[in-house]
Amino acid sequence: MFKNILLVFNPKSSSAMASDQWLGKVVNSLSSEVSGYIVTKTVLNPFDYQSIFVDLSLEIDLVIAAGGDGTIRKVIEDTYNTFPQMPIGLLPLGTGNQLARNLGVFEDNLLCNPLEESIKNLITGKPKKIDLGLMNGRIFAVASGVGPLSDAILLPEANDKAVWKMLAYVSSMISNLAVTPIPFRVTIDDVESFCVTASGIFVSNVGDLGMGMLSPTASIEDGLLDVCILTPNDFIDYLDLGFHFTSGFVGSNAPYYVKKAAKVLIEVEKQGGKDTIFSGAKNKIKKFFHLENNSESKILSQVICMIDGDGLGVTPMEISILPKAVSIICPAEKK
Repeated sequence: MFKNILLVFNPKSSSAMASDQWLGKVVNSLSSEVSGYIVTKTVLNPFDYQSIFVDLSLEIDLVIAAGGDGTIRKVIEDTYNTFPQMPIGLLPLGTGNQLARNLGVFEDNLLCNPLEESIKNLITGKPKKIDLGLMNGRIFAVASGVGPLSDAILLPEANDKAVWKMLAYVSSMISNLAVTPIPFRVTIDDVESFCVTASGIFVSNVGDLGMGMLSPTASIEDGLLDVCILTPNDFIDYLDLGFHFTSGFVGSNAPYYVKKAAKVLIEVEKQGGKDTIFSGAKNKIKKFFHLENNSESKILSQVICMIDGDGLGVTPMEISILPKAVSIICPAEKK
């Protein structure tokens, strides 16, 4: 039994379910689980520095994040910064719902109703401590990324995501697979530093980004992040640094390499990118889909950073792990 619940959602999100389709049902379902009040609060900007707890006079003992990954990230960040011991419940109403999917809040199949499963989890679930990532001072729960394949996550319009869900990302992923890779310098745990030209680098807190298993070894409670380097030009030497080879992300056979780390620095090397040995195949794919060829070599000094599906600033990226940072309500069997 909770005393007072704070339910936070974004009423302007066009990629999430409209509040009139779920809010009443949620409040009615939770009414028997609260002795005091269920307070609703809206958040319009997932990167707003004003905390969701500002101007609240009630003592809250559960906060619920209702929306897409951006809204959930905002609620988690504010809770960690203000009341890190307070449990957080998830109502995944967005396109990817990556954190809820990886925590098993709902089953990822056509017969599952994510809202129904999530409401049930709020009532029957148990708090579970999870790790968080920190990128340039901002919290992320799922992953941070950089490079053309990371940019592809930022491209789909909100309306397209609302209609097509994860399929909205397919075209942008196919297009950006053929974008010229970018030369990066990566420093891991302040010890290993190397340069690699790659189509994308993801520093992930979870294994599944919704378009394939990014890192089979990733765990949201192991105190480490997984550094995933996609389609590098020549990465043979870096096997000696402890990375392991895998493939299959985004339905592609293009290779990528994974290594665990507690701290990562990613910078752009100031030199032109080069086409990889996979670019020929990628350009054929682009031609088939009538996509613009953008394989010219360009000199870049900074590129856009992504955290939990939203763009946030530019490189360099200073990333670190926050072990067992917050408690999320998860299905009891997942604990």
